[in-house]
Amino acid sequence: MGSTFRGQAQPEFPVTIIPRKLVRDKFNKKLFEDILMQIILNCDQLYKEEYLLFDLGTPDVSQNISYSVRHLLTKPYKFLSLKEFSIKEGQKKPQFICDVNDYTFLIHRIFLEKNYRKIKNLNKWSPLVNNTKKVRHWYQLDEKNHAAKILQPRDIPTIIRLFNLSQKNQFLSQNYYIEKISKFLAIMIVTNLISQIAHHSKFKLRDTFGKNIIFPEIVGDCLSCCHLHFRPTEYPSLILKEIKSEFGEEICLKLREHINKKIHNLTLESFIYLDELLNKLVYEEDLEACSKKIQVELLNHDIRLH
Repeated sequence: MGSTFRGQAQPEFPVTIIPRKLVRDKFNKKLFEDILMQIILNCDQLYKEEYLLFDLGTPDVSQNISYSVRHLLTKPYKFLSLKEFSIKEGQKKPQFICDVNDYTFLIHRIFLEKNYRKIKNLNKWSPLVNNTKKVRHWYQLDEKNHAAKILQPRDIPTIIRLFNLSQKNQFLSQNYYIEKISKFLAIMIVTNLISQIAHHSKFKLRDTFGKNIIFPEIVGDCLSCCHLHFRPTEYPSLILKEIKSEFGEEICLKLREHINKKIHNLTLESFIYLDELLNKLVYEEDLEACSKKIQVELLNHDIRLH
């Protein structure tokens, strides 16, 4: 690990910090994370470093170490100076993490479109992109100009448009769009189920940017009495219904088949990265209890689109 400046590929001063026994011998997760967190806090508070690079490119670095580093990096609220982390691994980023990142990127775009006028109206003389003085993100709007942090049926045309489904012939001729939207909807179903298990288990949920784009609330147009968000497959079903009316039953059936296959695989993969996901959803003191509860509940759920 070493200090690094934005845009530089190499650290300013690479330093080996992890005792060999924690890397090569039997892995002690708690001891490893305690030591690593202390080092990060020293860099943050003592040396006032703004950027850190973790180089895990050494052969045979265990997945436990990679997971622990990512786990600790999801706690930016603990740090005063640190602004950005990078992880260099000897292998590609796990596909599950890549898929979740793609999913959150699209959710972010949807919410930006929903709140574009509200954000722009905060400063009519500055374009949205440069308007960073009064608001950094749509979720930071004040109560007077409260942000729309939910997905509704009225957002379905926006979602379809984000997948370039407006080009009908292009969509019908390429499986790329089917793969992309089926993965998006499968992740939506799994993450919605996870958030609802946490909600029904009485864990207090965060209200942050990270939580809102991985676990967006899903409700109908009537906010006071619609309970779509308690049914993880309901909203994706509405999207499929819209696609069916526009592109035909064959495309809809193919998408449903792809989604059902992905739900099972994504549910199993979510177990591996569950703590990393839950860091965005619940507070740290509830993390362990929430993780155990969700693992038990997920094993008892067999979700499918019908």
